[in-house]
Amino acid sequence: MSEKALFSSEEVRLHAEALMEQGDSAAAARVMTTELAKKIGQSGIKALKDFGEEASKLGKLVGVLILRFQVFISNALKPLLQLLNSALGNLDQRARFGQLAKELKGDEAFEARLKELGVKRSGRGGLTGVNDEVRRKIVSEFGLENIFVEGGQITPGAADLARDQEIRDRANKKRQKDIERSIKAVNRELESAQKAYDKIVQSLDDAVRKNRDKVAFEKEYAELIERGSTPAAAKQAIELKKQLDELNRQYDIQVKKLDLEIASVQAAITKAQAEGATKEALEAQVKALEELKKKRDELEGKKAEAEGAAKEAGKPKSPRERLQDAITEIKGGLNELLDPVNQIISLAQTLGDAFSESFKGIINGSMTAREALANLFQRTADHFLDMAARMIAAQIQMQI
Repeated sequence: MSEKALFSSEEVRLHAEALMEQGDSAAAARVMTTELAKKIGQSGIKALKDFGEEASKLGKLVGVLILRFQVFISNALKPLLQLLNSALGNLDQRARFGQLAKELKGDEAFEARLKELGVKRSGRGGLTGVNDEVRRKIVSEFGLENIFVEGGQITPGAADLARDQEIRDRANKKRQKDIERSIKAVNRELESAQKAYDKIVQSLDDAVRKNRDKVAFEKEYAELIERGSTPAAAKQAIELKKQLDELNRQYDIQVKKLDLEIASVQAAITKAQAEGATKEALEAQVKALEELKKKRDELEGKKAEAEGAAKEAGKPKSPRERLQDAITEIKGGLNELLDPVNQIISLAQTLGDAFSESFKGIINGSMTAREALANLFQRTADHFLDMAARMIAAQIQMQI
């Protein structure tokens, strides 16, 4: 049921295979049933299933018949195989005994054992008194593999030695790569642990620095007040010092990182040169590194420029500037009061609030109609009086 031709599309086939891999055979069977029914109908599927069941039964019966035939053949051929094994075994034993008798001729231990077994050598070197039992004992006691013959060993050829060396080289390279991977893994773990340690130390250092800065800034603030500074000027001076301290701290951190990166690039270029990279091949990289070093040297000037800008922005204002700021603020307030739109909006809100209060008073009985009307007029008059007073006060402040 996994043939491509059975499925209407490749996506359906892959879906059925995925269901099988997930262990959902029932869902896969439903998908395949739907696909196959499109081609032969469910009656055709039933016919194929019935045929498959009958074919399975036939296969089992054929298997049983084959087993029975094998049993029959085994019983019939067993005596013949035993006879052949015996004959071949005797031939092999005679051949090995003959080879031992030839190669161990004159060997003291071998000759003594033959004599013990009643075997004698004739005048022409032949042996008498040899039977199957003698041959069996001699062959079992004296192995052909123990007889050394010059040139009788299998030695590897040049091609075999070269292949062995290649295999050893590959094994050594693989072992070296495994070692390098292990070392890199250890280095990654060490780097991760070091980063975690640095993060903890950084958080502790930040906590200590913040507390120390807090104490120092509070002390400096008190000293500025003692020397006659206003609270606003003292706060501004302290804020400027905080900004400069943070600027210096961040600058030192970032410059240290930049120096490490520059050193890393320099080391990479040196390594490339040691491995054979030419000066021409590294010309662009060396030029970029020199340009980066030049920019690094210019950072001190940029830092001084940033400090100057921060000091200029945080510099305490002179008395004249502070007075001008106050006048500007008063003038702005006066402009707000004189603005017709603001006056209309303010008056509308006052009238609305007064009417609401008077109306509620009449409804709940806390005011008579006369009192309510008087309250409305009084609130309106108070609004105009308050606005006039604020305008006059602003004009007076500006003239001082």
